[in-house]
Amino acid sequence: MFASICVGLLSKFSLIIAYLLSIILIILFFEKRLRQILLFLLCGIFLISNFAAIILDKKSYGKKATTYYSITKNFKSYENFDIGDIIIGKKESINQYSINIKPLLTLKIPVVSSIISFRKNLSERLYLKSGEKLTLIQGLILGDKSKINGATKDKFTYLGLNHYLAISGLHIGIIAVVLITLIPKIPLKPKLLIVSIILLFFTILTGFKIPVIRSVIFFAILTITYIMNIKVDFKNFVILIGSIFTLISPPTIFNLSFILSFSAILGIAFIIEEEKHFLFNIFITSIAATIFTLPFVLYFFKMYNFLAVINTIVVFPIIYLHIVCGVFTLLYENIFIRPLIVNENILNQMLDFLIKYETYFFTSNKIPFVIFVAMLLTILISLITRKKILLAIIPILALIPYYTPDKNIYFPNFIRSKAVIDMTSNEIYYQGFYSDYRYKLIPYLLDKNISLKFKQGHIRIYDGKNIFITTNEKSELLTNICINNKGNNCLFEYFTNKNYFKGITYRQDKIYIVYDTDLEKDNIFTLKNKKELIFTGTGALIDENFPKRKGN
Repeated sequence: MFASICVGLLSKFSLIIAYLLSIILIILFFEKRLRQILLFLLCGIFLISNFAAIILDKKSYGKKATTYYSITKNFKSYENFDIGDIIIGKKESINQYSINIKPLLTLKIPVVSSIISFRKNLSERLYLKSGEKLTLIQGLILGDKSKINGATKDKFTYLGLNHYLAISGLHIGIIAVVLITLIPKIPLKPKLLIVSIILLFFTILTGFKIPVIRSVIFFAILTITYIMNIKVDFKNFVILIGSIFTLISPPTIFNLSFILSFSAILGIAFIIEEEKHFLFNIFITSIAATIFTLPFVLYFFKMYNFLAVINTIVVFPIIYLHIVCGVFTLLYENIFIRPLIVNENILNQMLDFLIKYETYFFTSNKIPFVIFVAMLLTILISLITRKKILLAIIPILALIPYYTPDKNIYFPNFIRSKAVIDMTSNEIYYQGFYSDYRYKLIPYLLDKNISLKFKQGHIRIYDGKNIFITTNEKSELLTNICINNKGNNCLFEYFTNKNYFKGITYRQDKIYIVYDTDLEKDNIFTLKNKKELIFTGTGALIDENFPKRKGN
C-alpha cells in the first residue's frame, strides 16, 4: 500500500516514471497469473488515457465545431462522430475539463453504441413521459445528472447526502441485490457470476462512470474469491484493491472520488467486524464512512452537516426503493414511471423537511493543512493500533474554528452578478445568477474564512434558490454601505451599474465603488478589470489586486 501511494504521488511530477515503477512493483510482488493480468491492465489504462476517447454524448452549435463528451473530458471537432465511437489519436490536455485530440482511427463497436444510445434515449424518455418530473432517477441508475437542477443538488450537499446523488458502490450494491433476487432459483455461485457479467454491461449503461467501474471490478473480484473458496480478510482485501487501482492508474491517487469511496469502504471494513441487526449495520456503516471521509470533505469542500449520518439512514429507504423501481423501469418502462414520480416527490419533500430543521447542524469550516494531516494520522494510528476510540477525535477537530475572518468590507467582482460582504457589521448583499452564487460567491466566502451565517443581508438569485447562506434579518439596506443610492449617511456608496452613478451629488468625504466608470478621483474606485476591492472598516484600501492606486 505504501509503495502504491508513493507511485501515485510521483505521478504528479512524472507519469512515465510512475508507470515504470508500477511495472517493477507488479513484477516483484504479484504472482505470475495475476502479474500478467495487471500488466495487461496497466498497458491498457496507459493507452486509453493517452490515446483514446469514447463518445458518450455530443452537442452541435450550428456550423461551429461539435462538442463531444468523453469519459472524463470533452473535446471539440469539426469531424462527425457518433455516440459510442472510440477515437484513437494523440490527446493533449487543455484544462481540467477539455482536451484536444487528433483522430487517427475511429472504431465503431455496435454493442457499445447501442447501449450508450439506449441510455441517452431512456434518460430523455423518462424526463419527458413524466412531464419533466423525473430528474433524480437518471442519475441514480444511469449516471446522467444533466436533468438534476442546481437547487436539488444543493439540498443533497446541504444534508451531507452527495454520496447518494453520484452513482457509486452503494448503487451498484443495491442493483446487485435486485439482480440476485430476480434471477431464478439456481445455486448462489453461478448466480453471482451471472450478476457480475450483467454489471459489466451495466458499466456501459452508466456511461463508463469511473466509480461504477471501480465498484463492478470490486464486486467481480469478490465473486471470484467466493466461487474459488478463497478466504480473504476484508480489511486487507480493501487495501490490496486500493493498491492495485493506484498501480495500474497512478493519477487515481489524486482523484477525489476515488479517495472518498476508498476511505469510506476502508472505514466500513475497519469498524464493522461481525454481523448484527440490519438497521444497526446501516447506522454503523454510515458513521464509519462519515468519519473516514470527513477530513477530505472539510479540507476540499469546507462544508459539512453533522447530522449527515442520521440523514443517510432516514433517506436510505426512499433511495433504495427509487433504485429498485429504476431497475424494473429498464424492463417495464411504462408501468414504473408513475411509482417513480410518486417516490421522487416524497424524496424531495423529505429533503425540504430536513433542511428546514437542520440550520444549526450545517457548518462551514476551513481547516488548516496541519489539522488535515493530523486527522489522517489519527485514522492511521487507529488502524494500526486497532483503537477505534481514537476516531472520536476526528469530529472534535472538525468542530474547532481555526480562523477568525478579518473585519473588512469586501467587494468581489463577479462581473454580471453583484455582491458586498461587510464583516464590520456581519452583513451581506448579493444579487445575480445561481451559477455565480454557487460557484463563485460560496467559494469566495469559504476561502476568506467567512461563515455562511450573517446578522443581516439580502440574497436575490434570479434563476435559483439560496439555502446555504442564512441571515437573521432580511433587508436591502446595509448599515455602512448605500447600494444604488439606497440608504442614508453611508461612508461607502456602491453602484452595481454606472447608470446609477450618473447624476449623483459628488462628495469628497465618501468612498464610491462603481462597477464601471471613466471618472478618476482619489475616492472613486472601479471594479472593472479587477478581481476584488477590500477595505478596512475605516475606509483604507488594503488590497486591490491591481495596486496602481492607494486611497483613503
